Amino acid sequence: MLARLWPYLGGERWVVVAYVGAIVFMGWRAAVRAGAAAGGPLALAGALFFMTSDALLAEDRFARPFAAADAAVMVTYYAAQTLIAASAIA
Repeated sequence: MLARLWPYLGGERWVVVAYVGAIVFMGWRAAVRAGAAAGGPLALAGALFFMTSDALLAEDRFARPFAAADAAVMVTYYAAQTLIAASAIA
């Protein structure tokens, strides 16, 4: 997704790369801290859902608007919140 959006981002490219890298790192760290048996996969899945919601939002804003973008972003965002909350209590 990042490669597809790269031409549209202009001067914001490295900010987006840093943001995506930070989310991947936080998801990985949460998964390692929680351990495989105690919610780690849920935390990692939550981070991936956050990236998906952000990618959908970027696709809608920068590349090509698509129908039902708001709903798709919100569904993936709330799925991320739910997975991260579940990983905290697992």
